[in-house]
Amino acid sequence: MDSKSKITHVGRVTSVVASQTSATPQWPGGSIAASWQRCLELHQLDPSATSETQVLDNDLLKEARDQVGVLRNIARQQMEHLYKEIAG
Repeated sequence: MDSKSKITHVGRVTSVVASQTSATPQWPGGSIAASWQRCLELHQLDPSATSETQVLDNDLLKEARDQVGVLRNIARQQMEHLYKEIAG
């Protein structure tokens, strides 16, 4: 995102949240405005902040995938069980 676009976006986010507008011509519906509000107020995120991109080497990436894989398998099993219960 170039600096002009970023400034425009930051202004739009803060303006929508400050006015607590649920819909604007650029963003129909309130879901985006509500998301921005949660980001600012609940999670204390700053739309003007920049951060470094974190690049993982192959070993760290594999380790992260393996850790998530265990959780994903447990969640998949639970979701399949829940589906069977609901579907009858």
